[in-house]
Amino acid sequence: MEVVEGKGELVSAEEELGNGGIADVGTQADEVGVVYEQYMYYFSGKGAGVGRNFAGDRESRDLMEGNLKPVRVSFEGNIGVGKSTILKLLQSHPRLQEITEILQEPIWEWQNVKGTGLNMLDAFYKDPKRYAYLFQSFVFTTRFLQQNKAASESKADLLLMERSVLTDRCVFVKTSTEQGYFNPLEAAAYDVWYDGVVSTLPNVVPDAFVYLRADPNVCYDRLKARARSEEAGVSLEYLRSLHSKHENWFIENAFKNAGNGNWGGKPQVGYFGTSSKIPAVIQGRPVFVVDCTNTLDFGRPSKEVDRVVEEIVSFLLGPCTSLHQV
Repeated sequence: MEVVEGKGELVSAEEELGNGGIADVGTQADEVGVVYEQYMYYFSGKGAGVGRNFAGDRESRDLMEGNLKPVRVSFEGNIGVGKSTILKLLQSHPRLQEITEILQEPIWEWQNVKGTGLNMLDAFYKDPKRYAYLFQSFVFTTRFLQQNKAASESKADLLLMERSVLTDRCVFVKTSTEQGYFNPLEAAAYDVWYDGVVSTLPNVVPDAFVYLRADPNVCYDRLKARARSEEAGVSLEYLRSLHSKHENWFIENAFKNAGNGNWGGKPQVGYFGTSSKIPAVIQGRPVFVVDCTNTLDFGRPSKEVDRVVEEIVSFLLGPCTSLHQV
């Protein structure tokens, strides 16, 4: 696993994530004390590195006494790339079993809204122009409630999440807006409450990201193979649009535009830049990129799958486990 330390500017992150009302690094550190200062020191890029620990300090004592919140890692990628499958593999990994909690995307809530039998996921795919705003708002709400509760109550060291609320805004809402599914009024309204929630409730912001990257054609074939009824009408064009948003968010913003060079096409760590143009909530946070090509199908056991799983585990037990919060 190759590590690229963060530096330089993230020129388009403000546009991608929004910056309304988000506190800066110094303000956040002042509010929560010494341990969070160390935490922000890591993310500011000044202390970026693998396996950083603060042995002997208050963080270590809190870890032993069980007072720390879990490190939140969001697994990102296109529809059909294999996020659910890799999370199941990690959940059963012997090095992670005792310290990890998995949060699968709450798709069951979208398929059966409040037990009514009403399927919002199906409604969105059948008539996206009519239901996009309602669907994306509901997705954000269910994801936020699930992840905020787990971040507050989980006793695990690592909280592995299938996507995050940032994905909702940076990938799916942006795609819906570009394709005309959101009108300008809906897009503006979404941004208002999205910025407010993300800026005031840090539990919903991941500490690190794992980006599972695959060609949209591969994702399309896997989507068809799993035959989820609601996805029958999902087009390759839609998957290509989602892919481009993921590429801009992670490859462009954590490598090229962050001064880290080009992503090398192999499991590799990059860091979001530390420019003032990027919201403080994700400055310097690590991104581990995995290329999920045709030969890397997490649903089929192979030596390559085993190797990549071990790479991800090393990332989770390296850059991530030193990021505990009080």
